[in-house]
Amino acid sequence: MLKSVLTTVALRYSATRSQYYRYPFSIGLHFVGVTKSGDVEKERMKPERVPKFSKLSEFQKYFSTILGESRDVEKEFVYQKRRDQLLEACMGNENTYIGNNTEADVKTRLIVDRAHQFIYCAIEKIGSTFWKRIIQIVSGYRKTKNPFDIRGIEAHGHVKTLQKISFDRIHVLLENSTKFIFVREPYARLLSGYVDKLFSPNSLYWKYVGGYIVRHFRAKPTNHSVKCGHDVTFSEFIDYFVDSMSYNRHRNNHFTPSYEHCRPCQIRYDIIGKLETFRNDTLYILDKLGLKSLIRFTDFSKDSEIDALTDAVDNIYAMRHTVVKCMPFKEALLRIWKKMQIRGILSRDIPFPYSQRKSASAFLSLADFSQSLIDAHARSGPREKRLKNREDALIEAFQQIDPQQLQKLKTVLEPDCKIFGYNSEPPQIFKTYPNLKPFFFSL
Repeated sequence: MLKSVLTTVALRYSATRSQYYRYPFSIGLHFVGVTKSGDVEKERMKPERVPKFSKLSEFQKYFSTILGESRDVEKEFVYQKRRDQLLEACMGNENTYIGNNTEADVKTRLIVDRAHQFIYCAIEKIGSTFWKRIIQIVSGYRKTKNPFDIRGIEAHGHVKTLQKISFDRIHVLLENSTKFIFVREPYARLLSGYVDKLFSPNSLYWKYVGGYIVRHFRAKPTNHSVKCGHDVTFSEFIDYFVDSMSYNRHRNNHFTPSYEHCRPCQIRYDIIGKLETFRNDTLYILDKLGLKSLIRFTDFSKDSEIDALTDAVDNIYAMRHTVVKCMPFKEALLRIWKKMQIRGILSRDIPFPYSQRKSASAFLSLADFSQSLIDAHARSGPREKRLKNREDALIEAFQQIDPQQLQKLKTVLEPDCKIFGYNSEPPQIFKTYPNLKPFFFSL
């Protein structure tokens, strides 16, 4: 069983604390493993000689003779601190921080590339589509070097997971592959899931998740709302999420916590990337895997934003015939516009251009709406200023949540916060803003 394999790895994880997680990934030493007889392998550096570092200066001094002056010691320290944070949180909680995702589900998330000897655990809403594009390229399936040449709707598929791998083989792969994971601030990830799957047009999620939420968490819903599930509020979504996690029912992987997807307290991840530093972490991982020459970026930030706009347009027009059964297409396009403002891709100062043209959106082509978004993006000003939209939208959304429910939510998200080093009670979310005027979620 996978559980026994993961439990075995977890025991090694705890037993080899100093041996494994005190070494920066790039030092080049082979990490502690366990032989078939169960004995801990001897290291070239004795574990008791590798202390825990709380300051960069201590880290630099200790490893200067190993890393050399040319190495980016400060960068290595960042990844060591992340591993230390995970280890501290997981110590003694290996059997607690598992969650309710099935073993089969965990296996489907572990994407393996045997040729390049890495395993990537994919989590929704944390750059997984982008990394699947990279994997398609390095595997040879795509004949390009730029991941943004691959449309988002074409990124899913043509990757190999551990789903059909035997358990004894999984054990060998875990031991002999570089394993990495990307995580994200839990409250922001939850809002992103809501915006992407319920607030913006998504007829599939409206039907199966939105409809369920309306039926169970809204008093006196209309028949139209029950049938479509298209108008779920963020407050209703949080009620649903807390209930689904508390009672393990009607859960959805786009919302469930990261630790449940990838079992970080049972599987030893070599590198922990974060969405907040996605570009730098991606380049670091590619470098460590020896794949940097296979991937090329031009302007990462600009390309990623144009890609998000293109993906949003592709999706809404692909679902157009089902979406219009639940709301006017003009409102659906408005929600896409708002979504791009929430993400900080469009300035909040640029209004939706079709609000005064009642019939225009009914005949608006994909190319025309796409061009409107790209033109607005070009006029949206500096990225640093636009990114403030994300925090403003986060504040606006969570101001809708009752304080008592917010405390229940904190309990659900606390494992992710502890494991990956995020604040379980972000002040901007738990603070009250009595004079806040709705904007992002006002239609």
